[in-house]
Amino acid sequence: MKKGEFFGELAIIYSSPRSASVRTLQKSTFWCLSQHIFLEIQREMVKNNYKIAKPYVSKTPIFKYLTSKQRDAVSYHMNTLKYEENDTVFKAGDAATSFCIIL
Repeated sequence: MKKGEFFGELAIIYSSPRSASVRTLQKSTFWCLSQHIFLEIQREMVKNNYKIAKPYVSKTPIFKYLTSKQRDAVSYHMNTLKYEENDTVFKAGDAATSFCIIL
């Protein structure tokens, strides 16, 4: 691994034992974040995304037949992705693992 890379996030997200050992090969400095703080930040990000997504989900025709509770669930799980001009969002042949609503 090199400077700027990270590890350990899956263990704290899923409260599971470490899946790998990490040993330094030279004098090193790490920034570490506790599981409690990491999950608190993650929850705050989800709440903020929900607030952004809810109005769009409510206005999007594909969701009009869902109940309010179902629309809330969709809003809760939406992620905001930003692209620059001429970025490729999907390519023909890519696995279909999500769909997008253009904001």
